[in-house]
Amino acid sequence: MSIVKRSVLIGYFADGNIPTASSFEDLIDSTVNQADLNGTLQATGFSGSGAGLTDLRASAVSGSFGADQIPDLREKEVLFYTNTPTISGTDTVVLSWLADSAYDLILTYPQDGALVTRSSAQGDFPAGSGHYTVSGLYNDTLFSLTALLAGQTHYQRQLSVSVLLKPAEYAALLCAAGISITTATSKIYYQFNYNPMDVSMIESLGFALASTKYSAVEPPVMFGAIYKAVADFYSATTGIAPLSVAQMKALMNGVQAASGQS
Repeated sequence: MSIVKRSVLIGYFADGNIPTASSFEDLIDSTVNQADLNGTLQATGFSGSGAGLTDLRASAVSGSFGADQIPDLREKEVLFYTNTPTISGTDTVVLSWLADSAYDLILTYPQDGALVTRSSAQGDFPAGSGHYTVSGLYNDTLFSLTALLAGQTHYQRQLSVSVLLKPAEYAALLCAAGISITTATSKIYYQFNYNPMDVSMIESLGFALASTKYSAVEPPVMFGAIYKAVADFYSATTGIAPLSVAQMKALMNGVQAASGQS
């Protein structure tokens, strides 16, 4: 008795042939008996969907699979990244992510003392993988990307962007954004902690403002506009007016250094 192919078994019972006891033994041994399926099933190949297979463990599988043969056995994760985790000389960063289009994505980050919220549901960016550009970054900023499915949070990713700006670079960005000299003076003061506002700080402030050619933003003569902005801000923050002679000289030194004057 032995296991033989179907074509051989058919031959045993073809017209004119007389099956023997051995023929029947081969027939029985070559077919699957339902009572025997609680043991080991051996085969040189398998064809079919395999949809009914259960409890199939990785340790019991050998060989290799093609990428299209492996189903996604877990929820799709979210990758959140930027190619510029540190920015310098610019206030803009491009955020990117890889995510399944089934997720509702919510992006949050602090800016100008408020929490900014953007989402795919509101149409701020499309669902799924994409990009989003944020401008007006003057401080280190932590971004959070939340992926919701049926209203439930499935993933939350965070990304920190470091901002490296010198006072003059910061002033240039403010100038380019159309920020007035008066407002820029206040922003630079608090951004770089110019406190106390001594002569060295005033000189640095004058240099930063003059480096931007703020006369292109406000019609008055640049020097005069800077002097007035700094003096008014100093008076408003300290209650002391006007600037002392030493402070005025420091401011002039900063402005002249930026303009290339001696």
